Amino acid sequence: MLMHTGIVDIATVSGSRQTRNSVNKQLKQYLPKEATLASYSFEEGIPEVIRAKVLLLTGESFEQRVKDMGAVWEESQIVIARRTVNVDCINMLVSLGSEKTVLVVNDSLASAQDAIGDLQSIGFSNWRYIPYSPEVSVDSLPADEIQCCISVGEPELVPEGFGPVYEIGTRIISVETIAEVWSLLGWPLEVVADYLNKYLERIIATTQRMYRSAGLVDEANRNLLSLIDSIDDGMMVYGRNTERIIMLNSHLRKLLGIAEDVAGRKIASVIKETRILQVLRTAPGEHKELLVEWNGKTMMASRFSLDQDREVCTFRSVDTIRTESSKLARELVQQGFYSKYTFDDIFGMSEQMAETKNRALRLAQTDLNILIEGESGTGKELFAAAIHQASARSDKPYLAINFSALNDSLMESELFGYEEGAFTGARRGGKAGVFEMAHGGTIFLDEIGDISLKMQVGLLRVLQEKEVMRIGDGKIRYVDVRIIAATNQNLLEKVQQGLFREDLYYRLKIGHVYVPPLRNRREDIPYLASMLLKQQSGGHVTMTPQLLAWMKQQNWPGNVRELKNMIIYMDALRTGDVLDVKDIPGLPEPASAAADAREEDELLQLIEKLLQTGVLLGRRQLLEEAQAIGLCTTEYQLRKRLADLERRGKIIMGKGKVGIQLP
Repeated sequence: MLMHTGIVDIATVSGSRQTRNSVNKQLKQYLPKEATLASYSFEEGIPEVIRAKVLLLTGESFEQRVKDMGAVWEESQIVIARRTVNVDCINMLVSLGSEKTVLVVNDSLASAQDAIGDLQSIGFSNWRYIPYSPEVSVDSLPADEIQCCISVGEPELVPEGFGPVYEIGTRIISVETIAEVWSLLGWPLEVVADYLNKYLERIIATTQRMYRSAGLVDEANRNLLSLIDSIDDGMMVYGRNTERIIMLNSHLRKLLGIAEDVAGRKIASVIKETRILQVLRTAPGEHKELLVEWNGKTMMASRFSLDQDREVCTFRSVDTIRTESSKLARELVQQGFYSKYTFDDIFGMSEQMAETKNRALRLAQTDLNILIEGESGTGKELFAAAIHQASARSDKPYLAINFSALNDSLMESELFGYEEGAFTGARRGGKAGVFEMAHGGTIFLDEIGDISLKMQVGLLRVLQEKEVMRIGDGKIRYVDVRIIAATNQNLLEKVQQGLFREDLYYRLKIGHVYVPPLRNRREDIPYLASMLLKQQSGGHVTMTPQLLAWMKQQNWPGNVRELKNMIIYMDALRTGDVLDVKDIPGLPEPASAAADAREEDELLQLIEKLLQTGVLLGRRQLLEEAQAIGLCTTEYQLRKRLADLERRGKIIMGKGKVGIQLP
């Protein structure tokens, strides 16, 4: 084993030297100048003692592998890296065309399957994939059907006689992982935006190369465009000097209400709003951000230069933004923007929903703190926004924060703010916290059941004293905010278990709203489905009575969110203007559905049994237990079944050291 002395900010552990070098190179592009980095691989050796603030592992099984080697780490926060296909390889992949049988080669079967999932998610979904690693028998491969091989940084592992081989290199660290590591270290998160912008630049540059080389968008190029369309923001690429539109993605088309192709047209012939044109015509090299109004919608327009000739502008609806530390949130507070959801946006004709909306409306007329309870996907965040909009605070800021998304140190700085120099990475001039920014308005505390005991003390103090103190500052600041909290957990049960403070529970639950699950108000489902489809398609698409009847019979464990996602999917793949039962995505045969359900129920029973012992249940331990009783044979099977259970609301896949939990 290697020896390593001195604590570093980040230590990475990879399987191979090649992956180690790739991760190392990527991280160094974004590290602060004073940051320290150490990197290791199993191929080259792991030190006996790893001393790092964050231990970044590029494989899910690596923590156990490091332990098995006898290595130890001191006071390290472990992050399992989420990785994705390098966008630089897409130019090569689009040349392969469609409907191919592809052998995907990596150093483990799980890694090969992950790479396949990445390829499908960025638009290469019409290939037939076969995962391969050294643990797979070559004799089991359909050699006569495989047309080419994709190597994920492991060309030497391609079995002899198979080809041609396309090398896409090792998968890169995702934006989410970069954000998680930077948050744990208290570093400025602006680097994440920079990382995303560079990623978009590479995507757009690749798209333009395809336009120039082919002169048109063929079947292969549409795979690339589907990647751009998957970006959540609306996007426009245009010529700086010509002021002609090069491309719009589907999200921007939807925001604009544009159906026809406007590529090649002058911007001014499509966009008339002066403030938007002002953003598009800012000086080259500036990264200009402004709030703009477009067709009655408020959006953040953000522009940057791609190269000497082309500009990119992204548009993001304020309704989709829920991060309080962003530039948009600060500008929303300064300019008085607030949630635009009202009770009219909450659909339902049942007696249960009418009573729920009536109670929430009456509570909105008061200034009481409110606790909203209900299962995941029922629309608790819509109720919170509607209550604010119907309250006397409606013209004041409305900000939301999610307790399941941030660790304690970052949450504290986001809620209460900090002074300059309060900690390493604190921005110059300090930063106001959410409570200060929302002064006079409302704060929505989502997933309040995930708040730590430490943060409960700080929150209770604000509720009692209406005062906050920034980190590193002795000055007390008065705040006037209304709290609306939401949870899908049983808080009273957590109080009885000593995991949630009783005094905080009753201070939050002065006002109470329970949002019923969809299965308890089935009469709402046809109406709700029709309204959601109308929102999605614009009103020209309908559903057959048979499809509505099928929907009404389902339990919808994911509630309205699950119903909405299905409608979005069906609308995207429809071939006509009438949706029917045959359009239901992935509707299984009754026999196989029953078999899958039995296996998943048995897996859920195993999880409940293990959690009763008080263990911190991780995926590796669960896999060993499931294999012992024949429920799962591979990690891939387990992950698929866990994802299904989480989608149905049966379990919660905790991050980091939280482990698998029951709702």
